[in-house]
Amino acid sequence: MGPVVVHTIRTFFDQAHNVEVVEQLRAAGVTWVEYEVHQAAPLGPLGPLEGKIVVVTSTLPTMTRDEAEALIEAAGGKAGKSGSKKTAYVVAGAEASSKLAKAQQLEIPVLDENSLRALVVDTMDKE
Repeated sequence: MGPVVVHTIRTFFDQAHNVEVVEQLRAAGVTWVEYEVHQAAPLGPLGPLEGKIVVVTSTLPTMTRDEAEALIEAAGGKAGKSGSKKTAYVVAGAEASSKLAKAQQLEIPVLDENSLRALVVDTMDKE
């Protein structure tokens, strides 16, 4: 499994109502094969944002800041809190703040939510 799938599964089980549904299924007699989990050895770069700092500013249309930062981290990046010359990208929503202005001043590439998804998900799906 790649990091996006792992993140999606983790997000699913972080939600209490999903855990309750699984418990109800088990109580009703639903079973499945359980496997022993092994930690995979690193296979090189984690994704298209490997080692890059990405700052999320403002509200995005369909994901929370935490979800966007988790996606960035799943792609090997680091979610930054403020823009600097070390910042690779700034992801800006509709009501972007001074972080957007600073990114433009520093000539940091600015992405919207769709561009972030295209950069991360599309690239990782091809691997």
